[in-house]
Amino acid sequence: MTDQNTGNGNVATPGAAAPRTEVVQTGSKEARYRVERNNARAEVEALTARIEGYQRAEVERIAAKNLAAPGDVFTIGDKTLADFLTAEGGVDTAAVESVAQAIIGERPGLGTRQRATDFTQGSGNPGTPVKASPSWGEFLAL
Repeated sequence: MTDQNTGNGNVATPGAAAPRTEVVQTGSKEARYRVERNNARAEVEALTARIEGYQRAEVERIAAKNLAAPGDVFTIGDKTLADFLTAEGGVDTAAVESVAQAIIGERPGLGTRQRATDFTQGSGNPGTPVKASPSWGEFLAL
């Protein structure tokens, strides 16, 4: 195998893939700008997807206060992420809660599970006064 000089100070091996940056260095100015533009577009798409993921997680976090499965606001509520965003791109808490309450109104079993509590067991009913236990004096006075 012989090495070949590409003319820009880099030595390329035949059969080896040339690095992408080399194409940018030896190409025209317009080609370099196209590559930069495409890279910027890809980065914008990746960041947009990341932000949408954060926004979706926030919507589900708010819905989790009312729903056992917070993703139901999208599936059963038949809404998209855009339906829960404000004009500035923030999450509209009131819209999320209203959809969650509407889902619970239609299907109460989808709400968060409330723990069953029986106050007559264990610690007793805190609303009733506690009777004083009999003393030895009352017992001996009989």
